[in-house]
Amino acid sequence: MKRVVVIGGGPGGYTAAIKAAKLGAQVNLVEAGEIGGVCTNWGCIPTKIYKNAANIMEIQKLALSFGVEYNVPHLDFLHLFSFKRKVVQQFQMGIKNLLKDAGVNLIEGKGRFINERKIEIISENETLELEADGFIVATGSYPKTLPVPGGDLDGIWTNKEILETSELPSEIAIIGGGVVGIEFAFILSVFGVDVTVVELLPYILPGMEKEVVEFVENTLQRKFGVKLLLGQTVESINFKDNKFILALVSGEKLKTDNVLVAIGREPADTSGLLTLGAQAERKLVKRNRYLETSIPNIYAIGDFAGEPFLAHKAYLEGEIAAINLVEGKRMTVNLDFIPKAIFTTPEIGSVGLSENEAKDRGYEVRIMRYNLAMLGRAAIDAKREGFVKIITEEKTGKLLGIHIVGHNATEILAAATIAVAKGLTVRDFENFVFAHPTMSEAIRETIFLN
Repeated sequence: MKRVVVIGGGPGGYTAAIKAAKLGAQVNLVEAGEIGGVCTNWGCIPTKIYKNAANIMEIQKLALSFGVEYNVPHLDFLHLFSFKRKVVQQFQMGIKNLLKDAGVNLIEGKGRFINERKIEIISENETLELEADGFIVATGSYPKTLPVPGGDLDGIWTNKEILETSELPSEIAIIGGGVVGIEFAFILSVFGVDVTVVELLPYILPGMEKEVVEFVENTLQRKFGVKLLLGQTVESINFKDNKFILALVSGEKLKTDNVLVAIGREPADTSGLLTLGAQAERKLVKRNRYLETSIPNIYAIGDFAGEPFLAHKAYLEGEIAAINLVEGKRMTVNLDFIPKAIFTTPEIGSVGLSENEAKDRGYEVRIMRYNLAMLGRAAIDAKREGFVKIITEEKTGKLLGIHIVGHNATEILAAATIAVAKGLTVRDFENFVFAHPTMSEAIRETIFLN
């Protein structure tokens, strides 16, 4: 029986541990903090609970369109915070039960390599050594700190601290216009918080389709009253008279009660794998196409292995690494078709190449667009904002990328991902029927009407 140790109990780690155990390995999972990692505790799950509360509050604004009258909604944030904490604890327990049922031994402590076959585990009560035939390193990532004077002041939040506070701020400056910053901007603005976003680039959501970004920027400002300071950098932060004072490169002084830094994440090499001698490239652990590092039988997955920092990418890599390690197979991962779901209002779903990326790769492209205002389900739900953009290869009709901004875009994304990942063409959709009236019809309508 092969002995496997997984270091890190986030989405990639616990998935790898369960998969390896089901394949017949003897598996130990080492986790220094909360089981479930960032996703369960300070990311995917808790933020979407807050997002759902915001959605419920938004429904009140639509009610009169349907002849329904509500009282003015009031958010009991302490109650929401308690509900969020309860759900997170349920998920933690659920993961532990899955590990137990699979026969995985969960060890609480910090795992660090002694050599290529042995790690040291340090916990509050003891230090022990554990030897294995192979390792899967899934130690995740941590938020980048702002590299300016005052960037490390007490009271400045990351995604972790903002989700651990039981008091709703009255105003906040969010530094960083990426996914984390923009999702919180939408949520907090609906909760009644005065939100300002400061972004280094002249646009938000870098890496997303340009037209989607422009739509979201307009919605943030016009509908939700969020102030966007784009093309701005923070030169320093001070704290005076119970206010954070952000000095911007433009000379403007931004005063606010709270600051959230969301400028990205960095892989966390808490296991000492790079110190052990694993090769690195641009400060990232180097892997072959089978997810194995330069040290035989040591695999690296998830956030620790670099972008995209997505839980579902970690799930996939965890399964592949476990199969390759335990069974000696040579399965690979294609990250070109990892979908991106962004829980703004309305939502964003994206998979495959953008228009510019497709052109840069030499494709002669055809662009198809469809306005969701024409879609039956969008009209029924009174949520007609948004559009679908599909990038295809002109010559073959192959779908290269699908980008959606609109109601339930993250759910439509599943069908879009299959279509792009499987290399379907425009002609293939002639044989598909989508249920009516549904939001997923938007994909077929985009193709049918262009």
